[in-house]
Amino acid sequence: MNKYLGKKLVTAVAMTRAMYNDYRGWQLPEDEQHLKDEMGYLVEYADGGRANDPRHEGYISWSPEDVFNKSYTPYNTWLERLEHEQAEVQEKLNALDTALNVQQKPEMISETQWVLMSRQQFHMRMYNQILLDRIAEAKGEVGLLEIVGKEQVTGSEDTQ
Repeated sequence: MNKYLGKKLVTAVAMTRAMYNDYRGWQLPEDEQHLKDEMGYLVEYADGGRANDPRHEGYISWSPEDVFNKSYTPYNTWLERLEHEQAEVQEKLNALDTALNVQQKPEMISETQWVLMSRQQFHMRMYNQILLDRIAEAKGEVGLLEIVGKEQVTGSEDTQ
């Protein structure tokens, strides 16, 4: 099988497996009765295909809570979207750090690619720091602007 990475914007509401089955008008299968109180989410995919329930515009399904939480993060406010973006950048930066933190360049990677990866690492660090500073500022925490002064960051002496 091939691997796939998905990116979906969904809407969801918490409910048990039994509640989802009741909502759909289904009987919970006998072999799932012991899971009836398992928490999860009714998930609606706006771009996930044809609606399969007349009460919804998109395709709906039920997802167990642990599976849902591994796949989705809150995305309602601009700050949540910013925090999500920063977490993704941090994850990619960690992977790049691991790849570059070796004693010797792997033979399969050309010198040019190795240099470009190092440049990418530098710029990803800067980008990640900007995201962290934006988050800190939005939460009223001390960020880069307070530490170095607005004129040094913006390049302007007039900060009023």
